[in-house]
Amino acid sequence: SGGGASNYMDATPSTNHLDSSSGRLDHQFQHAGLLFGRYTFNDDRGGVGGSFPVRPTSEMLLAQQALVGYSLSGTVWNNEARVSFARLRLLDAPLNPGGENIAAELGILNPPTDPSAFGLPYFFLSDYSTVTDYPTLPQTQRDNTLNLSDTFSLVRGKHTFRLGVDWVNFQMNYRQTNNLRGQYGYNGEWTADQSLPNTGEALADFLLGFPLTTQRTVGSGQGYLRQKSYALFAQQEWRVTPRLTLNLGVRYEYASPFSDARHQLLNLDYSTLPNPPRLVNIDQAASPNRLNFAPRVGVAWRLPGLQATHGDTVFRAGYGVYYATEIAVESYDLVLNNTHNELNTTTGAGIPVLTTRDGFPVTSSTGFPSYFGLDQKAPTPYVQQWNGGVQHEFSGSVLFEAAYIGS
Repeated sequence: SGGGASNYMDATPSTNHLDSSSGRLDHQFQHAGLLFGRYTFNDDRGGVGGSFPVRPTSEMLLAQQALVGYSLSGTVWNNEARVSFARLRLLDAPLNPGGENIAAELGILNPPTDPSAFGLPYFFLSDYSTVTDYPTLPQTQRDNTLNLSDTFSLVRGKHTFRLGVDWVNFQMNYRQTNNLRGQYGYNGEWTADQSLPNTGEALADFLLGFPLTTQRTVGSGQGYLRQKSYALFAQQEWRVTPRLTLNLGVRYEYASPFSDARHQLLNLDYSTLPNPPRLVNIDQAASPNRLNFAPRVGVAWRLPGLQATHGDTVFRAGYGVYYATEIAVESYDLVLNNTHNELNTTTGAGIPVLTTRDGFPVTSSTGFPSYFGLDQKAPTPYVQQWNGGVQHEFSGSVLFEAAYIGS
């Protein structure tokens, strides 16, 4: 209660059950290379004890990865090819051991019908804390990642060359909710003396079933995002002298803009300005960026004239450009534009219109969409990094190092 001591206790413990296994296979062919395989499996299930006013939640995570590779080499060359597949499945939901549709049992109209969404609505009472379930649950995620790569190395005198290719097919099936079960606000408006402000009681309004405000999100936030990524790289290590080694390289990356397998991406269209922007369906979350070249350079130099009887002094430095492709969460916001937000407030006559049972009257204009937007012409973010440092070896196996790192 608002005026008394904390009088709520939840004895639900946090639990965890983890099953994990892994296996590997290595086979050396005579004069024909090495075949290797890996498989890992992790099944993590449990519950998280409640932290008032939120009730406990259940968590289930299943992760699997399989990898097969083949390496073949000669006197001055080596080639390694790999294929891997990873799958992640995640479900976070309110802990509901009995599986009851609590909102339906309370008599609320149009309650959630998805069993993973069953739980308590959020009843907000001024000066009171009420037990509820996380409004952002359930959350589900199923990711599939297929990766193919090949790297070739060749030694020619003072030069070592490396060439490689990398391809990734990424699928993210994700759903996050917000206020799916609804939020109801009570502040004593309907039990107050209209001539005397602040005389009402929020708990009394709640018991009568007369909220002042209600809000919820309607519609599916389930997204089926897809992306393919390609990368090529070339690198040369050149031993110029016994004291000086240079490392030169370049990497090209292309990540296709995220799309949705069910064509659910809605982005803001500003061509209507000065009128409000509108939501339009798009095939991809952004325009393709096909010029993402990332140079890399490094140097290692054993300084002449500074070596002592007990050690050498080495200078190392490097510079590189690294691209950070768009993360799926940004594109997922465009899926959320398919959901509608319903917000109701009673004002004016002093007569309750909303009820706990029917807090969301349906009209032809019920709800308004979310308005998330992405700049489709934005370039791929990148970071430049550089470093330099000096190392000196003293006697007694003591190594001194001073370095600078910047970006």
